[in-house]
Amino acid sequence: LLFVFAAFGGLSVFGVRKSAERVSEWTMRSAHAAAQRLSERLQHQQDGVEHLAQWPGMASSLELLQAGLPGVSPSWATLDYLAADPHDFGDCVFVTARDGTIIWTKPSGLGLLNRNVSDYPEIQAVLARGESYTSDVILNGFWPEPHILMATPIKNPQHQVVGLVGSVIAAR
Repeated sequence: LLFVFAAFGGLSVFGVRKSAERVSEWTMRSAHAAAQRLSERLQHQQDGVEHLAQWPGMASSLELLQAGLPGVSPSWATLDYLAADPHDFGDCVFVTARDGTIIWTKPSGLGLLNRNVSDYPEIQAVLARGESYTSDVILNGFWPEPHILMATPIKNPQHQVVGLVGSVIAAR
């Protein structure tokens, strides 16, 4: 009888270990697949932000707007069209002027318009260095929940930064 209990106990431990190994393997495969999907989504969104930043006329429209010339109005309808698919940009896409003031958002009505965001280090870096930026998951007051922030500079033909296009992806 003791032999039967020992054998059963040994088999039970072996079975539990094998089950744990299978669960661990499945968890790792699932995590890897999720990370791959997230990486692809972020790359797609970064491509969308860079496309908007390089849109013909974006830099000159911003420069004319910032110069305060009367009657100058960038074609926000075109931007609305280009940013029509929200999956390209996450939860929000925005354009700032050179000083970091948000001058356009999609969707509109988020309370970000005319807000100066130049005090956020992520935004400062893009405006100062002229290089694209993608954050880790952050909670910095820019967005009400943990998020990933992407930003790409808008440059004029002389390669001077005149603003940026940014995107917020909530980390849900």
